Amino acid sequence: MDARKKIELLLTPGVKPAEWDMLEGVARAAERGEEMNVDDAIGRLQLTRVSKTAVEKQFNSMTRAGARVLIRWDDEFPLGLRQVPSAPPGLFVSAAVPAPVVHRIAIGHRLATVLFGALHQAVPERMPAAYYAVSYVVTLQTIDPELGRRVLVEIEVGGIGALPVSDGASALSFGMHNNANIPMEMIESDMPVTFMGYGLLTDTGGPGRWRGGLGLWREWRIDCAMAQLSTNLDRFKFRPFGLAGGESAAPSALYLIRDGQKQALRSKVTNMMLKNGDIVRLETSGGGGFGEARLRARELVERDVRLGYVSAAAARSSYGQGS
Repeated sequence: MDARKKIELLLTPGVKPAEWDMLEGVARAAERGEEMNVDDAIGRLQLTRVSKTAVEKQFNSMTRAGARVLIRWDDEFPLGLRQVPSAPPGLFVSAAVPAPVVHRIAIGHRLATVLFGALHQAVPERMPAAYYAVSYVVTLQTIDPELGRRVLVEIEVGGIGALPVSDGASALSFGMHNNANIPMEMIESDMPVTFMGYGLLTDTGGPGRWRGGLGLWREWRIDCAMAQLSTNLDRFKFRPFGLAGGESAAPSALYLIRDGQKQALRSKVTNMMLKNGDIVRLETSGGGGFGEARLRARELVERDVRLGYVSAAAARSSYGQGS
């Protein structure tokens, strides 16, 4: 199979056109398999040295990690790697001033999943399906006559893609993330916000022989006269992909619940005014599945239904199991 055909199979609706050259370079390198040269594999993916941006550093780090996956673990890994320009200026991986950089970490996340999909062609036994791959940034500013202004910035996570030998982990910091959970009790003691719930979200992991990890849900209730909401989210349209016949994970979602009415919000919200009693609900994506769902062991599907990871309806529709 030639490189372009591999890319056509790899592409998902979430892959941006600017990623084409990078994918094609990886697939061509992957075709050489055991004979791959580390310098050459990395050289195909290096940026043009336009600027020392955060995206550039993320890209360089991931190309090195990708090349390391492709060689045997007992091979020598060179510390000094040759820089070979390949990305022309103007792409999102080689942006120059005055290009905007808001939510730049989203690019780093997506580059990681692109590498997973491409390197799966060379070492399918090592690569997981796509993870949630976005920083779920939610910012709340409460405005209270007695407490004054309080600001909360939370970064939530989602599910990890299934591996070739196991299910993906649920609601776990992964990829470009190194996040820790903020205790709800600590937040509630400092600002007029109440958490209405926090947990794993049923049916968000991509179906497969090995199921993707679950995303999470989290709800904040405003307990003061006024507040402002700003978000920088993603994965509302393009879902984390599965591999080897595994299916995509569920998309993300954001809601405002006001006076008992649930309203879907866009992924990017700026200074939206909230009032006392409003509830903001975030739902994050799971990870993609690995392998065909029809091959999943019945006892695993039954366990997932029992634990609430998969609904009975999804067990029937996605796995063809259940009463």
